[in-house]
Amino acid sequence: MRNTGWLLLLMLAAPLQGQLCPTDTGANDNLRMREAAFTREGAERALAYFKTTLPALMAEMKDLQRLQATDRYYISYPNTLRILEGWLLKQDALVARDSLALLQARQKTGDASAEEVVRARAQFDTRKQRFCTFVANAHYVD
Repeated sequence: MRNTGWLLLLMLAAPLQGQLCPTDTGANDNLRMREAAFTREGAERALAYFKTTLPALMAEMKDLQRLQATDRYYISYPNTLRILEGWLLKQDALVARDSLALLQARQKTGDASAEEVVRARAQFDTRKQRFCTFVANAHYVD
């Protein structure tokens, strides 16, 4: 029961949000996706595209070449896929961050070992780096 209290406290104090990657100081490339693009709302729209819009478009076009020639496919499909992938990677990193914070809090009371914290930190660093690399290389198709 003791761990449940820590988890509840962590969930209230550190919701799954926040900036993970360094702020971009490079050239202003308006086709580059920023970390802020990977939101729950964007992921929900992406899922709706794959569940509803794309199947309707496929039924309408009936021919792969016609489908690939429409901007509702050749622009929307890769952009939507990137939004969904980025949001999933971000959530994975945020969960790892929050798991680390939980273990750090538990370590202070003796409920977690230093080794557990080290493993959690390595897992967070790996997941954060994977997401930040994705963000650094993600661009909109136009």
